Amino acid sequence: MGNFTKEDIRESSRLKEKACENCMGKLKGTVSEEEKQQFREAFYTASEGYLFRKKGSSVKAG
Repeated sequence: MGNFTKEDIRESSRLKEKACENCMGKLKGTVSEEEKQQFREAFYTASEGYLFRKKGSSVKAG
C-alpha cells in the first residue's frame, strides 16, 4: 500500500459515506430501518481497509 496523505484519507471517508448513503437511498421504501442499519454496518465492515476515490481521479503516493 502506498503512502497517503491525511487529505486522501479524509476524502476517502467522505466518499465512503456518500457511497453508503447513495446505496441506502436506493433501498428506501424496500427495506426496514433495521435492515438499512444492518446494510450500513455490513458496508463499513466490508469496505474497511479500502481507500475510496472519485472515478477517474488518481491518488499520488507520498
